[in-house]
Amino acid sequence: MHEDRLIELVEQLTSAGQPEGKWLTQLELVEQGERLVVQETQQAGTCGEACRTVERAAEQIMGEHDTDVAEALFVGKKSRAQFSNWLCYELSSACKHKPPPLPKARMQTAIACSARLAPTAARVQQRKSLNGARLVQQQPAIRAQRRFVVKAESTSTEGSQVDVEALVKDVQEKWDKVENKTSVIVYGAGGIVVLWLAATIVGALNNIPLLPKIFELVGLGYSAWFTYRYLLFKSSREELVEDIESLKKKISGEQ
Repeated sequence: MHEDRLIELVEQLTSAGQPEGKWLTQLELVEQGERLVVQETQQAGTCGEACRTVERAAEQIMGEHDTDVAEALFVGKKSRAQFSNWLCYELSSACKHKPPPLPKARMQTAIACSARLAPTAARVQQRKSLNGARLVQQQPAIRAQRRFVVKAESTSTEGSQVDVEALVKDVQEKWDKVENKTSVIVYGAGGIVVLWLAATIVGALNNIPLLPKIFELVGLGYSAWFTYRYLLFKSSREELVEDIESLKKKISGEQ
């Protein structure tokens, strides 16, 4: 991974001095497709040039790429400015004399960051195997759920068919019990004619400017009276039910 290569190059820059203030190792960021690759270039440069190269690398990674990469590059530093100042100081001192190697705490931080960033192939393979085992374990449960859904749908359709058949039989039985079937047919046809006439009259009255408003007021008044007379009290509701039942019996000829 390029994070590990960054850490290795930073270690080389901060722990190995070069004669006459020359640096043979510089950082170069190269984009290959969607990945950022850090490679070594064999170009001679001063300490300042090497420091500026590392600063540009840190700035580019911090601005355009994942913050985890920048975190691995900073080797435990809190900000870009602290890292740049620290690295420039290390580079300038390395030109004069060979500085001591990096502390173990920094190395541990860098290794921890790189380990967190780049999971090994064994872990990936283990995750895949675990996911495959979970899928294999879930397949019987999914099949059982599908069977249950299919059974529930079949039972619900059968129940609806039974209800329709029972309703048809009930209507047929009631129709057979009716004595004056002709009167029922006449009443039904009369109701249809009345509805048609009412719709025609309402359509004609809507063309008159004031009558629709008057009829709306009449309808509101009648609705209020009907609610107060038949729906507000329990005794009134029972009376309404009795009237409806007696009307049904008169229409069917039972009374």
